[in-house]
Amino acid sequence: MSQSKYYIQQTKHFLLLAISFFIPFYKKIVPPLIILWFLLTMLELSFENFKQSRHKPLFYSITGYFILLVISLLWTKNMNSGIKELEATLSLLVFPIAFAFSPSLSLKKQINTIKAFILGNITTIIVQLAIATFRFLTQKDELVQKVSFFFTYVEFSYFIHPSYASMFSLFSIISILYLIYVHKESKKWLFLILIIFPSIYLYASKAGFLAAFISTLILILFYIIKYKKIIPSIIASILVILLGLFLYKSPRVQHLLTEKKLNIAKNENNEKTDARILIWQLNIELIQKNLILGTGVGDYKDEIVKIYKREHYDEAVKQMFDSHNQFLKSFAVVGIFGFANMLLIFIIAFYNSTRERNLYTFLFAVILFLNFLVESMLIRQTGVVFFGFFFSALFFLHHPKSDENLETSLQSSSNKK
Repeated sequence: MSQSKYYIQQTKHFLLLAISFFIPFYKKIVPPLIILWFLLTMLELSFENFKQSRHKPLFYSITGYFILLVISLLWTKNMNSGIKELEATLSLLVFPIAFAFSPSLSLKKQINTIKAFILGNITTIIVQLAIATFRFLTQKDELVQKVSFFFTYVEFSYFIHPSYASMFSLFSIISILYLIYVHKESKKWLFLILIIFPSIYLYASKAGFLAAFISTLILILFYIIKYKKIIPSIIASILVILLGLFLYKSPRVQHLLTEKKLNIAKNENNEKTDARILIWQLNIELIQKNLILGTGVGDYKDEIVKIYKREHYDEAVKQMFDSHNQFLKSFAVVGIFGFANMLLIFIIAFYNSTRERNLYTFLFAVILFLNFLVESMLIRQTGVVFFGFFFSALFFLHHPKSDENLETSLQSSSNKK
């Protein structure tokens, strides 16, 4: 290998680590890092590399969704908005191409990329705790009452929306378990979970709570079915119940439940509590009007705002509320083909993960799927980059011949005991 090629590869790897690190931490620096990394990656793109991939259907489905968005420009009236939307979703094209057509990363580099994301998430949590503490201590009145204010939800999630932050924390926990039990990393990494797990509670995202509960349940069911150990299974089941109660008793969930009961008693429809259901209903109405082709990538906001105004939903107009469901959003924007394409991405991901017995990629898909059900995760750069980056990295760079899957690893560990 020539010296120049060696330096290029090292620079690419450094940029890859930087992208992974800054996804949960500082989003403004991510786009230039992606551009530099992609330009260097283009020097090594080869169709021969793509031919060796076993995940071509997933590649076609992810890039196909972006192509549908581009095609929808043909019936988009608001072209400026459409172009901006395409720029925001460009990661759905860049990362699949870069990972699928470039030479495979070594296992060590793949692991380092996952570690970089975990460390980036840890850094984010620590910095946010420092910011929240500083804000709390510098307040001169009602200190006790404001403790939960600064350490909860959007006030605590200083860098990105709590839904994304909670998803990143859960994925970091799953990644730590993956590194330890599959790649035999030091169990010292488990101590990081003590920092990460409470952050899910502090972010107070309902989608995060749901994803954490279901992911934990899947892990425990996997253990019970595979190893059939009674006592550990009972302990694990108790832990799941306690986790559910812990999340159920969170201030945010209790506040929403109390609000809901009051609204039912008064026979009122409170915007704050029932907004998501109402938004879904209005988006379904929009979908019915544009069932086949959708509104087009640039016209969605204009069309949904018209419906909000007709319903005198002033808060939705003011806040420019989205669909709060990525599947509904895809359906509304690019019609039934976009909806089918988005579903196909997850069907293929679940199928491939199950076929390869790869619990790590399966849980990654579960986390994303659950968040897609209650949030439009691809409307912000953070969500698009995370989706495009890790969907591509985990599936297109996964090589079963050189990488133990989680089931085999846990079986081996169990046999030794």
